[in-house]
Amino acid sequence: MLQAYLDKMSDLLLSNHLRESHPDDEVRKIAEARTLTVLPRLDGKRKGNVLLFLYESGLIRRATRIIKLYGADLAEADLGGTDLSEADLSGADLSGAKLSGAYLIHADLSHAKLNGTDLSIAMLSEAKLTEANLSHAKLNGTDLHRAYLSGADLHGAYLVHADLSFANLNGAILNGANLSYADLSYASLSEADLIGANLKEARLGEADLIGANLGKAVGTTTKQLLDEALSLKDAIMPDGSKHA
Repeated sequence: MLQAYLDKMSDLLLSNHLRESHPDDEVRKIAEARTLTVLPRLDGKRKGNVLLFLYESGLIRRATRIIKLYGADLAEADLGGTDLSEADLSGADLSGAKLSGAYLIHADLSHAKLNGTDLSIAMLSEAKLTEANLSHAKLNGTDLHRAYLSGADLHGAYLVHADLSFANLNGAILNGANLSYADLSYASLSEADLIGANLKEARLGEADLIGANLGKAVGTTTKQLLDEALSLKDAIMPDGSKHA
């Protein structure tokens, strides 16, 4: 199935000028349909092969995207250590995928399903993860510097030593997440849910916590937050009090 798919796609690229096609062209619709149809029939390794083929063929890069992968079944895809910088994976199902050590700089993963995905030590700086599902994902040591995570579901995620400096986490769900030793300096956490989060030794210097819910967060104190945070207006503190 994989070989047949690659042969047909190569023909569309070489004989039917897929790269030069327009959004409403039939060749583009055929390529997208074939991709979405074959993925659920493949195992994790072969799903990874399909994605790399699309990426290296220039079909899923943000600036020149030809094939949309919204709703694509990439669950448990094996992509560890691969370079997918600038890839458009918005809305794709990457739940349980292996992306440890992958390069996803400037990638678009908004609305993607990444629950249970291994993204440890991956490079996601300035990646777009708006409203992505990252619940129980492994993000230990991951570079999320300046990443867009507004509204993302990160409950139960493992973010030990993660770099979230300058990240946009407005409205993010972080309840029960392990953020110990994470760098949240200058991050925007307005209205974020941090109930039960582990903030042991986390860096919160100049972080914006306006309206954030820190109730029962562990590993930090009200004094530490007052000393380090840029703003705590209307935040619910670990002791349950509301900061004026």
